[in-house]
Amino acid sequence: MLQQPAWTADLLVTALFDPPLDSRDASRPSLAQSAAAGPERPNAGQIEVGPGQVEVGQGDVGQTDPGEPKSPWSGTLDIGGVARSGNTTNLGVSAGIEVIYEAAPWRHAGELSFDYLEASGTTEAQVLDAEYQLHYDLTEKTFVYGLTHYEDDRFSGFEYEITASGGLGTRLIENEILEWTVAAGPSLRAFREEDSDQVETAPGFRLNNDVAWQISETAKLANETEIRLDSERSEVENETSLTLQIIESLAGKFSFTANYRSPVPEDTDELDTTTKASLIYGF
Repeated sequence: MLQQPAWTADLLVTALFDPPLDSRDASRPSLAQSAAAGPERPNAGQIEVGPGQVEVGQGDVGQTDPGEPKSPWSGTLDIGGVARSGNTTNLGVSAGIEVIYEAAPWRHAGELSFDYLEASGTTEAQVLDAEYQLHYDLTEKTFVYGLTHYEDDRFSGFEYEITASGGLGTRLIENEILEWTVAAGPSLRAFREEDSDQVETAPGFRLNNDVAWQISETAKLANETEIRLDSERSEVENETSLTLQIIESLAGKFSFTANYRSPVPEDTDELDTTTKASLIYGF
């Protein structure tokens, strides 16, 4: 029997499993190297985009180096129109900013928003909201949190309200399509009613339920429910929002918020609703 040279086995394997030599790119890694490195990244200076997004090519403004580490800083700016009903019924403007610093296992988030409604030269509504949240991941799904929330609603019957809370949270579902997070813990509310110089405090409990559904590459539906119970008052706030991406860093957002409080100061409605339509710039 004629004995074949040893290199014939190697040649046969190469012919069966490797592409032809003329179709290879010497600059591309081997299959084993690609698997070790993870999914292929976009070309340098080019951003991978979906439908409705703007593609940035080499030499264009916004060019980034794929080898450059991602910044821990991110945020959004938004401005738009607002309509309120309840203690006030009118149209106005709204503006807000959110800044996030995320370096695992820590996450810091700060928000500031302002709503202003005016009719016939008279201020009908003026709301200033500020919040800071701190998260520390214990595991991939579980975290502890702390937050401080300040609210100055001119027509709520209060001069201001400050709520501090801390507790435990869990990410029940977290994938590319659906995210569901629940957090709960004790709280303490400090407040001062209008026409009063006395600052009161009320210990209580806070529960937060967040659900976000990525409908498509450019559309996201979200619902957030926050329940705050203390010795002086019960409050339930629910916000439903739809965000539609226009281009890479610009999106439109439509939201409806219902806020129920009981009991409230005299001549104040228990239910307020807020409808917003705004443009959001991400950075």
